[in-house]
Amino acid sequence: MANYKQSNLSGQEYQRCYAVSISNPLDATKQMGFAEEKIYVFNDTTINKMVPGCGVVYNPTATFPIIDPVTGEPTGATATQSQVYQMLYSLYIQTATGRDIQQQQP
Repeated sequence: MANYKQSNLSGQEYQRCYAVSISNPLDATKQMGFAEEKIYVFNDTTINKMVPGCGVVYNPTATFPIIDPVTGEPTGATATQSQVYQMLYSLYIQTATGRDIQQQQP
C-alpha cells in the first residue's frame, strides 16, 4: 500500500544539549548530567525529539579541550573539571548574594 501524501524532504538533523543538571551532594559523589535532543529542520518546520543524554562523575583533575561554541572548533586550550566547579560556585555566590541584597532593600 502506498503512503498517503508521501513527499521527499531535505533538511538538517543535529543533536544538542538542552539542559545541564548538577548534583552537588554533601556526602556523596558530585555528578553532572547533560540532557540532549535531536533537531530536525525541514523548510520552515523544526522538530525536536528528546534522546538519551550522558553524564560525568566529578573528577577534579580530569581535563577536557575547550571548544568554541560558535565554530565547534577546538581553541587549543584545556580546562579541568575543578576549574568548572570553581566557576559555577563563583557564579552561584554572585547570584545568591545579589538576591540577598535585593531582598534586604525596602
